[in-house]
Amino acid sequence: MFPRVSSTCQAKLIRASLKQPGFLVWPPRSAVQRRVAPPASLASCALQFHTATPRHGGSAHAEAQDIAIEEELLEAPVKPARKKRISKAGTSVEGTFSGSTPKTRAKRALKNTVPLPSLAPLGKPQASDALHSDLAAEVDDRAAPTTALMSEVCNLQLKHPEHVLLVQVGGFYEIYDFGHSLNELASLLHLKIARPGAANRCCGFPLVKVKGYVELLLKNGMTVAVADQTDRDLTSKTKNHLRTVTRIFTPGTVLEEEWVENTENNFLLCIAPGAEGSSGQKPTSLALAWLDVSTGEFLVCDAPLSTFEEHLARIQPREILCDQALVEGQPDLVSSLADRRHEFHLTFRPASHEAAALFAGHVVANDAKAVFGDPRLVLDKFSESQKRAAGNLLAYVQATFCVGDPIFAMPAPFHPEQIARIDSVTQAALEITRTFREHRRKGSLLCELDRTKTAVGGRLLASRLKAPAVSVPEINRRLDLVEAFFSDTHLLADVRHRLSDVRDVERAIQKIHVGKCGLGDYIGIVTTLRLACQLSALLDAKHRVLEKRGSPLAPAMGDLQKRLQVAGALLETCDGYFRDDGQDMQAITEVAAVRDGVSAKLDAKRADLVKLMQKKADMESSLCARYGVPVAEACEAVCDRNLGAYVAISKLSKPSRAALRARIEKDKSAELLARTSSYATVVKFTHLEWGMLAPKIELCKEEIAAAQREIFRMACDKVKEHTAAFVTTCRAIAETDVSVAAAYYARNFGCVRPVITEDLVHNVRGGRHPVVERAQMDRESQFVENSYRIGGDQRMWLLTGPNMGGKSTFLRQSAIMSIIAQTGLYVPAMSATLGIVDKIFARVGASDDLAMHKSTFLVEMEETAAILNNATEKSFVIMDEIGRGTSTLDGHALARAVLTHLHSSNACRGVFATHYHELATRVRDDGDLPAVGCFRTAIIAPPEGQEGGIKYTYRVEEGIMDRSHGIECARDAGLPLPVIRLAKHFYDRLEQEEKVKLKNDL
Repeated sequence: MFPRVSSTCQAKLIRASLKQPGFLVWPPRSAVQRRVAPPASLASCALQFHTATPRHGGSAHAEAQDIAIEEELLEAPVKPARKKRISKAGTSVEGTFSGSTPKTRAKRALKNTVPLPSLAPLGKPQASDALHSDLAAEVDDRAAPTTALMSEVCNLQLKHPEHVLLVQVGGFYEIYDFGHSLNELASLLHLKIARPGAANRCCGFPLVKVKGYVELLLKNGMTVAVADQTDRDLTSKTKNHLRTVTRIFTPGTVLEEEWVENTENNFLLCIAPGAEGSSGQKPTSLALAWLDVSTGEFLVCDAPLSTFEEHLARIQPREILCDQALVEGQPDLVSSLADRRHEFHLTFRPASHEAAALFAGHVVANDAKAVFGDPRLVLDKFSESQKRAAGNLLAYVQATFCVGDPIFAMPAPFHPEQIARIDSVTQAALEITRTFREHRRKGSLLCELDRTKTAVGGRLLASRLKAPAVSVPEINRRLDLVEAFFSDTHLLADVRHRLSDVRDVERAIQKIHVGKCGLGDYIGIVTTLRLACQLSALLDAKHRVLEKRGSPLAPAMGDLQKRLQVAGALLETCDGYFRDDGQDMQAITEVAAVRDGVSAKLDAKRADLVKLMQKKADMESSLCARYGVPVAEACEAVCDRNLGAYVAISKLSKPSRAALRARIEKDKSAELLARTSSYATVVKFTHLEWGMLAPKIELCKEEIAAAQREIFRMACDKVKEHTAAFVTTCRAIAETDVSVAAAYYARNFGCVRPVITEDLVHNVRGGRHPVVERAQMDRESQFVENSYRIGGDQRMWLLTGPNMGGKSTFLRQSAIMSIIAQTGLYVPAMSATLGIVDKIFARVGASDDLAMHKSTFLVEMEETAAILNNATEKSFVIMDEIGRGTSTLDGHALARAVLTHLHSSNACRGVFATHYHELATRVRDDGDLPAVGCFRTAIIAPPEGQEGGIKYTYRVEEGIMDRSHGIECARDAGLPLPVIRLAKHFYDRLEQEEKVKLKNDL
């Protein structure tokens, strides 16, 4: 443990540590020598030494401690004159380091030891019982006399065995060698282990660095319990600090802005067994409940086991709570989740009979009775399994927030039938939110379309892209808002400008409920409300114009404006408390944080402070005159935590300082403080008048800070009372932002409003792939547009073409056109009429799953099976090169069978790309698939018999491509010319043989 030392001794320690860059040595002559890596700056390290040895007596005794510490640490004797001066100040203080040795200090420490805590089981059996038992055995094995701190640490770790425990000790958080491997943790966090080889070895870091270290632990799959110092234990002799766990950090329960993406939800998902099958068989479905702790969004639904992966891809949770009943009921599911821990954190929770009751309490707490008349009407909307999952979720969140309770919206039942279903394979293949290979946001469809200005808008856009609507009225309502902004460039620019200053109010509200809100967060809420009122006025004016014209866009604009209008009443409730006139007022303890006139008592205290500060200024001027200090600014009255109230005079020459000291020594009302090398040019002394005035100033400041904290608490309580209204305002702002962003993108990138219909059509003229087009623009190249009509007598396109001819781009482009349109955005085309799609499937690309012992071909067949078993006539399917992972004969046969099933059984729309050109020829000639149209990506090839490369036009036209031109593509890729010539020779021979063989087999 580090003793607390004065600023004088701290400075010397810093200079000593500079002789050994990168380390602060403590102590160099102790029994077990160790080095502790300092934080970013040595100064901050010196200012945050742990408190272990209490300071006794006055400044003389404190300096006596400093002398002992300096002699041991710096291995250099202190000047005899200084020792003599200190010895005259008083008797020796018990507990100082003067004259002590490591042996005597060890004996002194043994007197203060306490026995280990009792290892009796704590409460009911929990999921962590195994960890608890192992930890108890570990503590028991090394049972030995220890300090009160170690006893407390053991007790805390026993209560939280599954978490990495951070224990606050003075200005540091320390990790001790219990529960987790200290060596591994120290290596991961790049920390040095203190007291290596000892039973109480540990590593630590300053308090101000906690967010960075907790984030690193979370990213490496760990959870963290933080034990902070609270009050002192006045019943003990040592008066040590008491410590309690104030927060448990897990990936799915973080609120800190640094750890979550502003434009993404941070969902925590709970899965529990759903309805049981017939005759008490295993559950055939799952109950899902998920919430975003940072925003309060809360949803539940029942899901068949076959659709779980689809829900998982849409929710994209950071953490999953798995009901332990699933371990026996669905072992395959649990095993697959465990194999994917790199995607999310997995936590197992024991089955709880109190979960449903907790969920019911949450419903009642959300004032369901006032809204619906009877809370039972709300509870009846949820199945018992949903209540269980939601209750487990709430219990887990309550356990992680030891201080303060987050607020969540009324759980909303999620209805999968109201969205276009996109499974995980399709989401990955179409790169909707993440790229396929790097899993990055940049390069995805979301990244390209996202022109939102606010965090709430970005999250809403991402949510809609992953779950497009299937209701024609809802889609048209969204498109009406986009058109209203698209048609008015001045309104578009004005609203976008105001949205730029909107803060993330959703997350600020949660911080208020858990007691983590700062003054800056509150001011951000008020600023956002003001901007919402301005937006409401702008939209109201636009609504009046549209209504006067009889525009069909008026209803959507009027509805949005009414939802924003709520901000006016909220602003009247929350505004007027704090200053936000541009000054940096981040701390509520700032003297001028609260506006004048809010509290008469506070105004009176401020007036008293002004008078006291004037007395201080007059005193400083008087002292300058008394001691002959020529520069008034050189005299400053200071109130320091260590040295107390003193006066410091600087900017003097050496003769002037000597003369000043002589005058001060003659003044009975003043007393010089000991000179230090770090302040050699500053004369410090105590003065009777300042000693009487300083406590009054400090007391007045503390009373002002306390009054302002009370006003801040009262203001936050008013925000809590209107949480539902704030949620309404946030959602209105989010929809405004998404609509404006869509209009802005459409105007700048040539998009048009699609016509949405229930008909089974997919007609696009001049369509483009927005992500590929952006990449082409960056390369100063032109994207080639394509028109297509998929539906009716050609509801399935059979597409052939050369390698690198643009087939994959066209496939994806046709699928994402429906996603963009049903999200409620303008589409990248010259015109588009799109029928509602209930499901979108994509079987594109090649990948294996070695961990599950699945080859590329097996994965391809499983994905194909999912499409054939689930696609309907309202679905849209894209499939690329089915059967390529096996022999030509098998592949050809499988491709023909799959195409036939899509055409005749599923009867869906889609595009089927293949390199089996004979398949296209047979489909065309046989005529047994009348709704299949044959198309190709065109090229310009050299005349037959002539050398030369092919040119890609990237145009899709009717017809069949007779060759894939793979050899020409290989030559362009850089294969040696002899290899290319040999390939052409083999190709000519194999082509003839294959034609004969295929004809005989079929």
